Amino acid sequence: GNYTVPSGITKLSVTGASGGGGGGGGANNGYGNHNVYLNWAGWGGNGGGGAKVEYATVDVTAGGSYSVTIGAGGNQGNGGGNQGNAGNGGGTTSIGNVFTLNGGAAGNGGHNHGNGSSGTGGNISGANDGATSSGTENIDFGLLSGGGGGARGHINAGSPGSAGWL
Repeated sequence: GNYTVPSGITKLSVTGASGGGGGGGGANNGYGNHNVYLNWAGWGGNGGGGAKVEYATVDVTAGGSYSVTIGAGGNQGNGGGNQGNAGNGGGTTSIGNVFTLNGGAAGNGGHNHGNGSSGTGGNISGANDGATSSGTENIDFGLLSGGGGGARGHINAGSPGSAGWL
């Protein structure tokens, strides 16, 4: 969607989160005989949590129109033979080009010799710290929790990440 800044407003106070990364799928063949060594099959990595910010100050232009994007949670990776598939990264939550919360990274797939690595958490760009002036409009459209990373998979698929919000 789009957001038009009201006349006289030059700063926004923003609370939001980006999407969490999807968990990686686990391997479903263990090292050696599938039936005997199933517990050796590697787990997929956890998806990284989405970035979250509470009451960040963002500089905007009064009367300006900004595209608003809410990051989706990343899809999970499927389990697979000797190697599970990686999940997908979480989506970015943004207000035009002035504020960005990057999504969490995907978890990697497990393999028949070990576990997949977990995705890293999301990060933020475009917000300022500190007190805001009287020309500030508060934007708070969500609950105070980040987009969670997907759980790792073992033998089967991982879990999808949670969607972001703003």
